[in-house]
Amino acid sequence: MSINNKNEFTEKGFFMIENFFSESEIDEITKTVDKIQSPIASGGLESEQKDTMRLEYFLKSNPKLYSSVIKPDLQKVIKDCLDTQEIFLYKDKYINKSPFSNAVLHPHFDGIFKSYNYRLKKETFGWRTHADNFINVAVYLSDNTVENGCIQIHKKISDDAEYLYENFVDKIKPGSAWIKEEKMKEYNIYENSFKASGKKGSIIVFDPKCIHWSGKNQTGNRRLNLYLTFNDENGGDNYQVAQQDKALILQNIGQEKFDDLHKK
Repeated sequence: MSINNKNEFTEKGFFMIENFFSESEIDEITKTVDKIQSPIASGGLESEQKDTMRLEYFLKSNPKLYSSVIKPDLQKVIKDCLDTQEIFLYKDKYINKSPFSNAVLHPHFDGIFKSYNYRLKKETFGWRTHADNFINVAVYLSDNTVENGCIQIHKKISDDAEYLYENFVDKIKPGSAWIKEEKMKEYNIYENSFKASGKKGSIIVFDPKCIHWSGKNQTGNRRLNLYLTFNDENGGDNYQVAQQDKALILQNIGQEKFDDLHKK
């Protein structure tokens, strides 16, 4: 990672590296992911379930895939950004936006929400139930364009998650992390955001506290992305407990109600 990348992350909260993975690496990753059997969840993507396939928490149970995705040079990028000697995978997900899918993801923060935790039996503050310092990486398994619903991301407004929750999040439902429309207009977020189009094999590294969203896939090809979230050494390894907390939510309220809670 270059000094410019680290500076961009510090100042804006995101940066892109093109051709981070070779075409052959991406083809092998995609081939493997396509064979994985995992639950399908809409997870806040507003569409009919058939339009969007979302796989979660599958990398650690596929060691060969894990090592091919989270390779040493990616680990170095993440460690440099988080200023840490060790990183831990917090969660992983695969999103397939089908051809001509109506799936959209509204403007939101990642992990900045309040909801009931069935393991702890109390309300908790999103990802900060488990750790304090997170970073996201989107791996482009296909070309990402505005036409097929690429990520659009705004520079980080604050490092204070509590401030962002109290001032920007539209608390329309339990667990909501959607951004208030008046804040989108006040900060000219739609107009001033980065349209993260990029070729297959590119990555975009971003702070979960950056407002981001994606649009419909208006093309005849799939838009495929792999999303990875890491936390630093101070947070420790929370992968299994985060997976357990998600499973307990689904067990207690069911997939249909969970999906409804995460629709705007």
